[in-house]
Amino acid sequence: MHDSFDPYAAAFKRQFGISGNQAMELFHRTISMKQVENITSFVRTNMLEEDDVAVRIGNLIHHFDDLKRAHDAVLRAKDQIALLTPIRELSALHAQLSREDELARIERDQLHPWFTRQRLELSLEHRGELERTAARYREDGTALSAEIAGARHDLSAVEEDIRTNGGGRLAAIDVERGRLEEESRAQRARFDNYRVAATDLGLQLPEDRVVFDANRLRLEDVETGLRDQSADLQEQRTTLTVERSGYAEQLYNSGNLPLDLLYNLMLEATGRLQKCRMYEMTDNNTARSTIAYLIVRDQAHENGYAKALETLGVSWKTLLPIPKTNAEQFPEVKKLLDLGLQSKQYTFDLRNESEAGKIYQGLSPSNDGTQLDASEQAPVGVPSVIAPERFEEFAPGLDPELLQLIQATADMEMADIDNMFGPTGK
Repeated sequence: MHDSFDPYAAAFKRQFGISGNQAMELFHRTISMKQVENITSFVRTNMLEEDDVAVRIGNLIHHFDDLKRAHDAVLRAKDQIALLTPIRELSALHAQLSREDELARIERDQLHPWFTRQRLELSLEHRGELERTAARYREDGTALSAEIAGARHDLSAVEEDIRTNGGGRLAAIDVERGRLEEESRAQRARFDNYRVAATDLGLQLPEDRVVFDANRLRLEDVETGLRDQSADLQEQRTTLTVERSGYAEQLYNSGNLPLDLLYNLMLEATGRLQKCRMYEMTDNNTARSTIAYLIVRDQAHENGYAKALETLGVSWKTLLPIPKTNAEQFPEVKKLLDLGLQSKQYTFDLRNESEAGKIYQGLSPSNDGTQLDASEQAPVGVPSVIAPERFEEFAPGLDPELLQLIQATADMEMADIDNMFGPTGK
């Protein structure tokens, strides 16, 4: 029950779900209507409400602006991906070449212990040869003692024959003695020639037949050993030739170590100059920071090759001075130079046995007053994570195709972080 019509009308509209006054008016007219003279006029009057077209147009324009901004954001994102793709590919190539260069350096460092082992084996073989020669000498000495005893017995027999046979026998002996003396002089001449040759070859002087035979046997053994070593070296040379062919595209070796070091020093200097030009070709902060690090590390490599040339006694500074590129005028480069990264080489050697580390020390060849240092371990990287989506930057949401492309790129980068970007912190 209601005391007035207004509360009753409000309750009635709530009960029947009537929202507007015009609809309520239409209801009253319908139940009280006796007849309809003009149906078109009745509908226009009671059923059609006026619409605010200006508001609708404003909403449509605002919605179109939102769609336009979203479309522009998608285009900018695609352009950024197109710019970042070559950098990512070059980063992967750089990481691959760095690993291959490190592998080549490790293999080069392994050559020294290999040659040491070869020298040790040859020394042991030489020792065994000397022991066998000493045994032969002892056997020859025993045989010689027996021959001397026999000769003494023959001498006693000759002396007894002289006493019993008289002068005719003495004349025959004189003739025989002359013949033997002539043969002795000829043999002495041959002996002198052989002694000179033995001295040149480092053999014991052939003072008697025993030593001569021993030297001859030793020369035969040495000749056999040299033939075996020649066959082994030929086989090793063939193996190294096959292995070297696999690195032909990355390595250059002329066979002249100072020339190769000068060649690499020139390459590093040229590479640093080109990176300085690349730095000035972009104003992207990330690109400049990356290029600046490469500029400084190229100088570190130049210092390494220059120091290696100095250890060989090469006066390289008068021939090929390290060019002054004035890269410290770049803020990112100067920051790294102040840290001394141009005079530092990282190492994985935990026992200070690196041959390169023995060379990379002392005053820097760049004449910047720094000391070369190869004692620091390689730095640990940082964790690599994918940032969460920021909805306020891509409202009302990312384009599905662009989102799929971004996710595929992220999955590829996260699949093998260590090989692509180096070790990361844990």
